[in-house]
Amino acid sequence: MAKYRKKPVIVDAIEYTGSNTKELSDFTGQNTSALDSGEIVIRSKKGIQYAKPGDFIIKDINGTPYPCPRDVFLQTYEPA
Repeated sequence: MAKYRKKPVIVDAIEYTGSNTKELSDFTGQNTSALDSGEIVIRSKKGIQYAKPGDFIIKDINGTPYPCPRDVFLQTYEPA
């Protein structure tokens, strides 16, 4: 067994506030609108995923957007 460290990668990300669906549409290149639950739909390589207000939407190194829960994002990323 060996230990590995994640390579430092700078990502583009935006926080979903619950009222910035237009900004998220521009960021993801997808038509984004809030569901009745307040969540938004993100189409990623993993299929349909949902983000709730407070979650971050990240673009991976290939530019594909995916949601990340706020607590995970804040533990994993810092401003570059």
